[in-house]
Amino acid sequence: MLTVLLSLNSGFQKNEDIDMKKDYSSLNSKFSVEFIQAVSDWQRGGNSGMKMKRGVRIKELVADQLDEFKACSFPCYRKVKLNPHFVWEMGDKLQIKETISAWTSSPDVAQSFKGGPERGSVCVIFKIIPRNEEVIINLESLFSDSEFMNYIDNCKAQVRHFDAGTGRYLGSQKEIILEIDSVDINDIYAFGGYSSHIDTIIQKASGLKANRKSRRSADRKGGFNGESYKPNWIINDAKDRTIEFLIKQTKEIKERNECISRTISGYFNTSD
Repeated sequence: MLTVLLSLNSGFQKNEDIDMKKDYSSLNSKFSVEFIQAVSDWQRGGNSGMKMKRGVRIKELVADQLDEFKACSFPCYRKVKLNPHFVWEMGDKLQIKETISAWTSSPDVAQSFKGGPERGSVCVIFKIIPRNEEVIINLESLFSDSEFMNYIDNCKAQVRHFDAGTGRYLGSQKEIILEIDSVDINDIYAFGGYSSHIDTIIQKASGLKANRKSRRSADRKGGFNGESYKPNWIINDAKDRTIEFLIKQTKEIKERNECISRTISGYFNTSD
């Protein structure tokens, strides 16, 4: 079975993300300032190493507590940016690894994350329903909890860089933090990228060279909004056809590489 392993990272964390030694037990809650700090640091983002370290920290703090915020019985989505060459060559052996990562319950949030599709790359959105053991914490559920929100109000002044993390996002990203080993290629929900140049599209569609009139028509019908390239998402049937093509492409590349390997091996094993 074709499997794409997603993967975030390893790395180091700045000292500012640890060492919460003050005692705030007087607030008498199942939450702690240390936990709020960890969640806020996670929401601040950062490079892959920092995210990994912060995810591990949240997992440690949650441990056997806050079980009511570990369940997730609905689909979760995650957008991953890939090099176009990798997309068309990926197969059972080409993998991107991922362990602790941010997912969302909203496909719209996944599509618009960091501005949507990016030029020069292909975005893939995966859709899964996680098992309970894969859920580190359901932040969407957490931010809907009145006790948690009251606790934040009481202790936010003690949280470093609060305005850049939880103070900025709260529950707007509808986020679930998951720890997963792999996702299947059939878990792809959408492909995102930029279209060909508008002149190329016109020529392929009509067989004629683009002119001012045809550009205006294509701009109006295709929603280019005056741009030469258009960001777009491929979903549903079009997405399924793309996956079928990927599987076929992968098989052909594998067979071709095996043929080349046999030819080279035969050449060097032939004695004079």
